[in-house]
Amino acid sequence: MEVKIMSIQIRRFCENDAEAVAYIINQDLLHSDKKAYSRKENVLFTNLCAKEQVLSIEKFTHMYVAYLEKKPVGCGIITDCSKKQNMVFLVPFVLPEHQGQGLGKQIIEALEQDSYYSGAGQIEIPLSIDAKEFYQKIGYDRWQNEVRKKQQITA
Repeated sequence: MEVKIMSIQIRRFCENDAEAVAYIINQDLLHSDKKAYSRKENVLFTNLCAKEQVLSIEKFTHMYVAYLEKKPVGCGIITDCSKKQNMVFLVPFVLPEHQGQGLGKQIIEALEQDSYYSGAGQIEIPLSIDAKEFYQKIGYDRWQNEVRKKQQITA
């Protein structure tokens, strides 16, 4: 029996990552919730994010890129919304062929180490239709219109 150990590296985004990150986001969005949307709506997801948009978004976020055996396969974005109720947004994206292998969880864990996360009083995650189960598995829960890490919820 042969066991293959995958070498995963997650690091901060650099400008050279922009094209790969745009591709990852587009592929993830195109693949996610495919059954929940019409064919026309799914076509709209194609090329939703371009390299220029990634570079623009990066100016007000912290982005991370996940590499599997030196190939970019996922990314994560954390946004500091401290002006709006001391809140951050966490968003992971993973290429469809690598989903279900724990990469999304590892990206979230990397985002949780970011300074935006540690300074936040509240975490909000924009949920896609099929993402609820993923977030619940990694310790997040939905409270009204927000998603929070369970250990951060106070009574």
